[in-house]
This record gives sequence, structure tokens and C-alpha cells, in this order.
Amino acid sequence: MSNFVRNLATLVLCSLAPILVASPPSYRIREIDLPTELNGESTYLTTINNRGAFTVSSVNSYRLFRYDQNQFVGEVMPISAGNRMFASAMNVQGTICGIETSQDNQYRIAVSASHLITSQVWTDKSWARGLNNSGTYAGSFYSAGSSPRPALFENGTMRELYNPLDYGEAMGINDHGLAIGYMYRKGDYMFYPIAWRNGEYIEIINQPKIFGGLAAVNNNDQILGWEYYTNDLGKKVYAPAIWKDGEITRFPTIHSQQYWDLTGGFNNNGDILFSAYEGDMFGHRWNEEYYAVLGGTTYKFDDLLENKQAGLQYNAYRINDAGVIGGWTFDPQTGKTRAVLFSPVPEPLSLATLGLGLAICVGRRKTR
Repeated sequence: MSNFVRNLATLVLCSLAPILVASPPSYRIREIDLPTELNGESTYLTTINNRGAFTVSSVNSYRLFRYDQNQFVGEVMPISAGNRMFASAMNVQGTICGIETSQDNQYRIAVSASHLITSQVWTDKSWARGLNNSGTYAGSFYSAGSSPRPALFENGTMRELYNPLDYGEAMGINDHGLAIGYMYRKGDYMFYPIAWRNGEYIEIINQPKIFGGLAAVNNNDQILGWEYYTNDLGKKVYAPAIWKDGEITRFPTIHSQQYWDLTGGFNNNGDILFSAYEGDMFGHRWNEEYYAVLGGTTYKFDDLLENKQAGLQYNAYRINDAGVIGGWTFDPQTGKTRAVLFSPVPEPLSLATLGLGLAICVGRRKTR
């Protein structure tokens, strides 16, 4: 019996080896139970955290809904009735940050903790782009004029961050106090990287003229941004790159696409979500496709989906440390989007449990 169990364990583990080592990851689409009151309105998944909580936004009515482990919790209510809600990020405690805007486009930072009532963090004309697990918000505020300046918000106070150029924004902050963002000169509108450690400006790169802005930072101090350079096809491209300890890691250019859009999908494992497309200076896009960099390998996201439906387009937007991806589907026939989750198959917990169970089984047999 002992040999049988040992052989069985070897057989199962060997059969799993291609999944664990060589095969591309697979994802299964999970539908989200949306509130019936939306009446088929288009929705997006906007944030997801490492405990499986996430938010869904409605496209036309600008309402925001909170979920926990795919269970509907409720609507996040604005400070002022009738205002529109936009979520930028959610930390592990479930605190959401973003902005609230009025019908006349006046806006201010707003956050929601585990409850569903929003509280104001700072004055009007401010925006929270990211937050860490200590409750510090990275964002911007507008002084005189119409261009933003970077700032941190914490405990009801605002700290303006040093910016050697005219304008900019802080886009994210990690648990070690490393905040990142972009800056630009008045009338220039070319983005340059900028970073701060504990609120103090730091130099992070030797050649800022070839590097664009910074979009996200994880707790390993890896910074996700985008570069502007000429690729091997002779095209000038905006493409994602990771900065760490003064070194830049580029990713291969996806065939002929000229622009890459960082969706904000970036986790503590260094996994990245982005889209690649052709475009022009007026913001028009065509031939857009979504990609995922998982474990250092770049995949076309659509190729990773097991139960995809013909005719739908699948968009990946956020990813947590467990590899769960949040995004939406788009139906070209109706022009509508629907928020969905994409779960790894087999899920990491299932593989770990199976491996542990086999190891225990074999170990017990050996002791008999």
C-alpha cells in the first residue's frame, strides 16, 4: 500500500509539473452579481485588493459599489447626494480613495473605509490617485490656474511635494513611504518621472529625457512607468518599463503597436497589465489589444482565457497578489461593458493544498 501511495503521489505531481513550470497560466471568467437597479447599464471593475474586495463603477450614473469576496456589500454613498463617484485605489484594509464630483464638475478627494459613507479628506480641487496600508494618500491639488501639483494627504493634512518643474501629480505610494508620479513643464506636456521618499524629493534615474511618467509602485520598491523611445521597427513608442535601484527593465515591443497604456495593473510580484494600440495625437485608438506580464513572461491576455465567449472583447485592468484580475467585457454589438473577474486556473491555493496533502500522505505512509 505504501508503494501504491508513493507512486500515485509521483504520478500526480509529475502530471502537474507542466502546469506549475512550463505551461502558460490560464484564467476563468467569473461573472459579478450586479445590482438589478442598474438595469443593464455598462459597468467597470475599478479597484481590487489583496483580500479579494473590489469596487464596480457604473458608466452613465457614476455610482460606486463595494464587493467582498464576490459578495455584494452595498453602494458607496457620496458626501453630497447626486454627486458622482470615482474610485482610484483600495488598500488591504478595504479603504477606497478617489474623487467625488458635482454636476458642475467641481471635485474633491473622497474616501470610504469599511462603511459605505464617504468622508472628505481635503478641500475642493484635489484628487487621490493611490494610497498605502497606513492610510497615506498620494495625489494632487489645484492651486491658482488649472494645472495640478503633487501632494500627500494624511490625518486631515496636506503636504505639497517638491516638483522641479511646473506641474505634476503623485500617482501612488507604497508601505515604505516611496511615492511616485510624473511632472511636466508649462506649455511642454512631455512627462518626466518623479519620486519622493517619506515626502522628500529623490533622484531615481540618470536619463529623465528618455523616460515618461511613473504609474505605480509596489512594496518591493519596483516602479512601473513608461518610456518614450524608438523601437527596433523604427517607430517612436511609449512602452512600459520597470525601474528598480537605478536600473530600467524594458519589455519587448508588441509587433507594430505604437502606444502602450498602463492600466494600473501592478502587484507586489511584479506582474503587469497593459494594452497596446495604434493611435494619434488626438487620442484616437485602433488595433488595441490587452496583455499581461506574468512571472516575467508577456502574454496576450485573450489567449489565457478558458471560457471566453465569441464576439466579446476582454479587458484586464487590476491584479492582486493572488493573481486575480479585475476588468470588464465589451460587446461591440451593443456597445456595453460589464465588470468581471478573471481567476487563475487552477487557483494557487488549490495547487498548494493538493501538494501539501500529497506530501502529508506520503510522509504518513513512510512512518508506518
